[in-house]
Amino acid sequence: MRVSYGSTVQERLRTLIDEVYNGSVSAAAREAGLEQRTLANIVSGATKQPRGDALVQLSRLFGVSVDWLLTGSGEGPRGQLPLALAVEHARWGASLLALELPDDVLDIMRHLPLAIDAATHVVMGDKARRGVPAAIYTGVARECAGWNLWLAQMREQLGDKRVREALIANADSFAQRLAGVKTFLDRAPE
Repeated sequence: MRVSYGSTVQERLRTLIDEVYNGSVSAAAREAGLEQRTLANIVSGATKQPRGDALVQLSRLFGVSVDWLLTGSGEGPRGQLPLALAVEHARWGASLLALELPDDVLDIMRHLPLAIDAATHVVMGDKARRGVPAAIYTGVARECAGWNLWLAQMREQLGDKRVREALIANADSFAQRLAGVKTFLDRAPE
């Protein structure tokens, strides 16, 4: 069954919040770094034109583009992600947002846990278009959970400031590793 995300920003956000946060606007707002009232007003339609900064925070939290939130076009949710993966990816995004990383570093880091998902789609080829088996997504969710655990432990041991500094200082290394994964995936047989 394919999820319908609706035709308005309010409907799309409501569906994402229902899927990832079991309907809790408060939890989604907290993870996005927004006031609960701000997100509640957007979702209810009381705020007709959400502020750009709120949309950017929500797009990062859910891993979608601002354009998709506003219009339904552009980079939307990655197909039928099971709830466990969506939750882990949202937690990863929220943890990265809490570190207040520069946009270029944030863009690199937010893709790390989903590299295995991209590899799955390349390796499966046409079969992936018909649906990835739940067991594979369970593995991807576990990988994402591992990244979340790693980041939480780093933040606990070193503190946010040192982790932020290290991620910024090593952003090129992370980008090269992701580029290596992309090159491998681009060369995979169809």
